[in-house]
Amino acid sequence: MKQLNPFLTFDTATEALTVAVKNNDKICYQSVIAPKKHAELLLPAIDLCMKEANLSFDELKGIFVGEGPGSFTGIRMALSVAQGLSMTSGVKVWQVSTLMLNALSGVSCHDKTKNYVVAIDARMGQVYAQAYQFINNKLMPQTPPILEKLDSVLNQLLSFLNHEKVIGIGNGFKNYESQLEIYKHSFLDIRPDIYPDAVHYAPHLCQYPKVYATCIDDFTSVKPIYIRDQVADVSAKNIDSSKDK
Repeated sequence: MKQLNPFLTFDTATEALTVAVKNNDKICYQSVIAPKKHAELLLPAIDLCMKEANLSFDELKGIFVGEGPGSFTGIRMALSVAQGLSMTSGVKVWQVSTLMLNALSGVSCHDKTKNYVVAIDARMGQVYAQAYQFINNKLMPQTPPILEKLDSVLNQLLSFLNHEKVIGIGNGFKNYESQLEIYKHSFLDIRPDIYPDAVHYAPHLCQYPKVYATCIDDFTSVKPIYIRDQVADVSAKNIDSSKDK
């Protein structure tokens, strides 16, 4: 597939709000750590980036939006905005995992090291996490996203990666640092300060849109990814099953 250009991308599933418009070699972007202010900042940031890129919405080739996991409110807001823009402009929405966006943001800082583990704070003592590897110049997920305590996550993901050295990315490494001690020897570096940042991940989306994102043919079919809900569903089924015995 040819590169998808120009496009708008944004994510509000974490404490960071990030927006970018990529138009040929130019990227206009706004990124800020602003917990609980995404609702008031998102639309003005999109408008500013579009004006700086000198584009109208109907000139876009795609709208990439973070689908989660992360803040329920942030995910719903971003997808609702993407739906509205798609409905009024006719531009297709592309959904992409917030874990992937966080991983791609970190890749730019580490020269495409082979192994990555991303951990985003999920509150309640848990993280959303996933393992990635660089394969044929593309960052590919090696495990499904999981929701557990950081030490349990690392025990599983580092084992899956054959205990090869990894780069840790995401604020989950900062907020649960006490669980890291026995695993620190497995890391080449840990970057808890890296959030999804559109200026870094936009070039990757442009180059490999079908690798990193899913095109939604009908804007009404845009749906969030709630890993916590999936875990709750499994737990409920297990409880119901045990009652039947």
